[in-house]
Amino acid sequence: MKQMTLDYVDRELFKLKKMKVGAMTHPRTPLCIVLDFSGSMNPYRDQIVSILRNLTKELNGVDKRFFTLIIIGIFNGRPRIWYFGDLKELDVEDLIFELPDQCRGTTPLVESFQLADHYLTEVSKACESSTQICTIPFYIIITDAKSTETRENYTGILKTLAEDTANNRKIVVECYTRENEDGLDFGGYKIVMDHEGSEAEIENCMKALRLASSSNVDQTKGVFEQKSRPPKSNRSAYCDYMSTILAGNMLFYFSNLNSR
Repeated sequence: MKQMTLDYVDRELFKLKKMKVGAMTHPRTPLCIVLDFSGSMNPYRDQIVSILRNLTKELNGVDKRFFTLIIIGIFNGRPRIWYFGDLKELDVEDLIFELPDQCRGTTPLVESFQLADHYLTEVSKACESSTQICTIPFYIIITDAKSTETRENYTGILKTLAEDTANNRKIVVECYTRENEDGLDFGGYKIVMDHEGSEAEIENCMKALRLASSSNVDQTKGVFEQKSRPPKSNRSAYCDYMSTILAGNMLFYFSNLNSR
C-alpha cells in the first residue's frame, strides 16, 4: 500500500494556507478515517472496503462544503497516511485497489490517533492562515478496538476522545465488532459491523453524515444549543457556530435514521 510522503502532505497544507477565500467560499470540514488493517481485522476486510466506498459516495454528494480527507491506515504494526487531500480528488476505487489483500500486524491505536490529531490540527491552522471557515472534524474509526498497546498508553487518548466528543470538538463514529467484548470505547456514535442488520445501520449512519453536512441550518430547531448566526468577519465565532450546527444536525439525523 502506498503512503503519502511528508513532502506531499506539506504541499497540500501549503495549498490550504494560500487558498483564496471570498464571501461565497464554502466551509471546510476535516474528515479523518482510521482504517484498521491489523491482523485481527482480517475477517472484516470486506466490511472496511464497503464502509469506505459508502462513506466517500455519500459525502461526495454534499455540494456546499469542502472536505479535507486524511486516511490513516494501520498495517504491519504501524500507522501511515494513506491519503491526504481534498475528498473530491480521491479516486476511491484506485485506493481500494491498492489496499492490502490481507490484514496483518499489531494494532497501535494510540499512535494512529496521535498522528491523526497532529494533522487535524495542521489543517485547522492552515484554514486559519487563509481565513477559511473550518468546522470540527468528522473522525471515523473502523476497528475491532483490540489495541495491542498497554492500558497506560491508551487511557489518556480515550479520555481525550470522550471529552472532545462531549464538548463538540469532534464528531466520532465507531464502526466496531461485537466479537471483542473488551474493545476500547471511543465515546462516539456506535455502528456494529458484524451482525445481520449491520449493512442498513452503516448505510443510515453514512446518510446522517451527508445530511448533517448538507445544511447550514439547525435542523433541531434549537434543541441542541441554538446560537444566533455571527458575521463571517468574526471568523472564530462563525467557526464555532457552524460546528455547533454540524454536531447538532448529526445527532438529529443519526437518531432519526437509526430509529426507523
